[in-house]
Amino acid sequence: MDFSYQYRKLLIGILLLCVGWWRFSPYSPRVVMPAYLNAGVDCSQFPPMAMGDEPLQTEVPTGMQPFVLPKVKMTPLAGFSMPARVLHRASYLYDEHASISTTDWFVGWGFMANEKVVKRLKFEQRARFGGIAGTKDGGSMPYSYDDMYLNASNVHLIPANKKIATQISGIKVGDNVRVDGWLVRVDMGNRYVLSSLSRTDRGAGACEVILVCNVTRLASEKVWPDYK
Repeated sequence: MDFSYQYRKLLIGILLLCVGWWRFSPYSPRVVMPAYLNAGVDCSQFPPMAMGDEPLQTEVPTGMQPFVLPKVKMTPLAGFSMPARVLHRASYLYDEHASISTTDWFVGWGFMANEKVVKRLKFEQRARFGGIAGTKDGGSMPYSYDDMYLNASNVHLIPANKKIATQISGIKVGDNVRVDGWLVRVDMGNRYVLSSLSRTDRGAGACEVILVCNVTRLASEKVWPDYK
């Protein structure tokens, strides 16, 4: 068989693999834009920004109305500002919630963002759940799960517009960020997703569902507090 023919087949195969990775892999840098972003969301009633090393939750302004878009209604439940370190991230391009949120982060703040703690732990995310998977050396946990989960959470990110979606896509594991926006209930026809309003709950309903109005990179050398 002609060598050039085999070479062309190999190149075509590699090209198809690259296209498939770009189109379908959750690790692809491609920014997926949910359909509702064609209109975007009005973030003019911006919640207060967090100060310090812990999330800040505030009341919804009196008279604030839900964000009603084609096939989606997002009802603000609380203002939310979260300084955190991204400990793990996952993309979901084709599940039932991908029409509003394609990116989840597992994040830590306070001592759970401290380098001395982070380098000892493994984290994982799958099927919209995320958490602490153990220690990297297989040894015992440095702290109790209760203490660690008081300073960590799996968050579902809903970008308010295309600019925010692009910024979220550019945040990598290990980055320090502050996210400002609203904890929301999302209604999609006969389905809904409800945000947690507590940092102390655990289980299926413990994730924050955040309509993200602002993403700010914090200093990469930020020093997070030690365990108290």
